[in-house]
Amino acid sequence: MYFNQQWAAEHRPAADTRLIKDIKKAINAEYSTIACYDKLAGNAPTQQEKDRILEIQKDEKRHLKEFSSIYEALTGSKPSYKITETCPDRIIRLTRILDISG
Repeated sequence: MYFNQQWAAEHRPAADTRLIKDIKKAINAEYSTIACYDKLAGNAPTQQEKDRILEIQKDEKRHLKEFSSIYEALTGSKPSYKITETCPDRIIRLTRILDISG
């Protein structure tokens, strides 16, 4: 049986289209959060705090993998990843302040 992804995408019910958009948004939010945790871990004042941040990041990576699998199951293609949210500078500055005062 031949499956035409373009035709399927054009004739997908509106609810499915909305769901796919929402999942894509969640994928990019998780991807952005993972990047933020990288920055935070790089500025962690102690190894213990860095380890905690990286442990939290593992959950975000798991979420990203799960959302990506759902997206692929619905669309038949792998998602592209894009940072859509930046890590707030105030959080980075806070980790630096904690390092100075700690």
